[in-house]
Amino acid sequence: MNAAAPFAELFRLLSQVPGTFWGVIAGSIFTLLGTQLTNRANDKRLSREREMSFRKEVFVSAAEAVVRAVNTLSKFPDLSVSQKDLIAAILDGSPVLAKVNLVANEDTVRALAALMGEMNGAFLRLSHKRLALEVLQGKIKINTDQMRGFAKTRDAMLELMRHQNIEGLKDDRRFQTVEENFHFESERVNATIQEIQGLDNERRLKHVAFAKDCLNENARVNNLFPPLLIAARKELELSVSLDRYAEILNDARRRAEAQANEYLEQISSPSQATPA
Repeated sequence: MNAAAPFAELFRLLSQVPGTFWGVIAGSIFTLLGTQLTNRANDKRLSREREMSFRKEVFVSAAEAVVRAVNTLSKFPDLSVSQKDLIAAILDGSPVLAKVNLVANEDTVRALAALMGEMNGAFLRLSHKRLALEVLQGKIKINTDQMRGFAKTRDAMLELMRHQNIEGLKDDRRFQTVEENFHFESERVNATIQEIQGLDNERRLKHVAFAKDCLNENARVNNLFPPLLIAARKELELSVSLDRYAEILNDARRRAEAQANEYLEQISSPSQATPA
């Protein structure tokens, strides 16, 4: 049997197929190919949308964490807030910020690292200065507690003197002893009050200077906000005018700093000092 016979028969059969049939076949092939390409494009688009959605979620959470961390610097002058709470306010956002390194590009990661590096440096510098204020405040508390003890003893001596006068007791030696104790405790109360006033004046002056340091550190960190936000907005494909956006952020920062400086000048003025 001739080996080419089957192929000849196949060609003969194919030649008998109407041309319209081949048109239908070709159209179906192109339709399937177009559908496949469309599905592939849709899958790519959906994948990108999911990626961008996740990135936006991470960036929003990271922005909130950064703001909370930087705002911690403004809480440093409030000595009622413990150092432990200040540290916690910064560390709480660390897991969220770590996610940025997984999804952000190089510019955003670099801007975030610069801001947080300056933030950590500010935290260490202010913590060292804050310790001196805490020690001074501790001395004031100790002296205040002592003064109250002296005042309590003084008042007890005064009550004994009044009782002896009311009862008409004629014990001059006892009265003299009580009176001497009264004057001794009174002197200790007055001396301790003067010491407290001196410490409090020192604390007030140092506290104002420390508040200014906190403001300066805050400003230094906030200067790194515009590059970070601009990098994030560009990465999220949000429309942004770099110069205009930076100008808006810097204007808001300068206004806040001016108001804070004005307040600090007012409370540091001798006319605004409150008596201890």
